[in-house]
Amino acid sequence: MSEELLHQLIHMVAENNRIVKESVEELREFKREMYAFRDDMYAFRDETNRRFDRLERHYQLLESVF
Repeated sequence: MSEELLHQLIHMVAENNRIVKESVEELREFKREMYAFRDDMYAFRDETNRRFDRLERHYQLLESVF
């Protein structure tokens, strides 16, 4: 009986290790995706700021002419 319990325990630990490894890999992939999304958002913000700055310069130029 004791040997069977030990075998079950070893199996449970191995299964637990597999699940933990999968979870860690999924978390790593999620973090990679989130960092990529963050980088995309920073790039979008920078581009938007550049465009608004350019638009503001054009507007000020138009105001100075009229």
